[in-house]
Amino acid sequence: MQGFKLKVRLLLSMLVVMSLLGSTFMGTSYAAPSAATHGDHQKKDRDDNDEIGFLLIDFQQYWWNRAANPDKQAIAARGEAFIKLAKAQKLPMWITYEASKEGEFGLPKALKDAAKGIPEYVKMYFNSVAHADFAKQIRDSGIEQVVLAGAETDVCVAQTALGLVEMGLDVYLLKDTVFSTEANVAPALKRLEQAGVKLITFDYLQKSLAADAELKPQQQPSVKPLDEVVKYRKPGDIGTIVVNYQQARVDAAQPKNKAAIIARMQQMYLALDIYGISRFYMVNDHNLAKQTPANHEYPLNRSEYTKTGSELDQIAGLKKKLKADGIQIVALSGVMTAEELQRLALDLREEDFDVYVLEDALLSPDANVHKTQQALYDQGVIPMTYKMMSYELWENVYPFDQRDQSKWNKKKLKDAVARKLVQAVEILPPIKP
Repeated sequence: MQGFKLKVRLLLSMLVVMSLLGSTFMGTSYAAPSAATHGDHQKKDRDDNDEIGFLLIDFQQYWWNRAANPDKQAIAARGEAFIKLAKAQKLPMWITYEASKEGEFGLPKALKDAAKGIPEYVKMYFNSVAHADFAKQIRDSGIEQVVLAGAETDVCVAQTALGLVEMGLDVYLLKDTVFSTEANVAPALKRLEQAGVKLITFDYLQKSLAADAELKPQQQPSVKPLDEVVKYRKPGDIGTIVVNYQQARVDAAQPKNKAAIIARMQQMYLALDIYGISRFYMVNDHNLAKQTPANHEYPLNRSEYTKTGSELDQIAGLKKKLKADGIQIVALSGVMTAEELQRLALDLREEDFDVYVLEDALLSPDANVHKTQQALYDQGVIPMTYKMMSYELWENVYPFDQRDQSKWNKKKLKDAVARKLVQAVEILPPIKP
């Protein structure tokens, strides 16, 4: 049963399937996650590097089999070496598993053999340290620095890294020992760097420990770090602004990844609307017909505004509405020129909103819009994707056990299921880096 439930997250729409199979997912009693006893190597006194710990996140056979990384074998070899390095250096280490560690949800064999004696933790939250007892283990170990590896780069690894930063730890990520079903994890890595996570390689880690050298950043971050971690808070805090989602603007957008981005935009608008997680604010160019791409629908839970060309001062009412609705985080999507994106993002930042740019739900007619995005990230705007945001919103492997179903748009859910409109993000057309 656990294996079946875990497979649902990847193979089917997490949203719709959990609703349709409510009797299977709802009301089920789950055993509290437990940790194994510390291995012998963790009981010994450590003479050097005693403030460093290792965490291997969800390096499960199931995810590894489906990784989009072209260098999977090398990643697995580094994962095994990561475990052996902890033992050789007598460093504290933990290994987590998402939902189960049985069968194909366990470690690949080489890692499993190496990992004997390492404490294990089966988690239900994507953010490992959202479990208070596991966070206590980390805290009680006395480590000040933690090195991460595992999967998925843009979900459990990213959320755990952010959680550890919030705990006050100095977090390092082995950028060559993480993997994902998503090919484009650049937004996730930028977001982590922005939160203060340092990206290093396994070779650098190994050489630093061998030389008994202090662990330091290996390179300058690709984005300017923020003063604090910005995270989703609770349902109702987030609003998604959809700009110029009109057929004429879509037609004029750059072709790279267009079909994949449109597919993700449709999924996002349907899913977050159906489950009442995000309010939507549609901003349309009044000079164009409001027609959306074929077979796409505007969310029902929305407010609408118009603007003239790129003059975003025409939507002052939008900012007032966002504040009146209690929105704290604004996610930007749709079709925007680089100028429109820059003006809207900075305007919202000036009004003290936290601003996400959904890179995989954003089209532009400008080939160099990524340069504008980079400049915005250095000014505190947050890189994000639909996949990253959706799993951050749901937080838990079985989220709807804890959600108020009275907010669901059940009529739209039934229609979406009947028309087969909703799919898991992992099986949507891939975004090419």
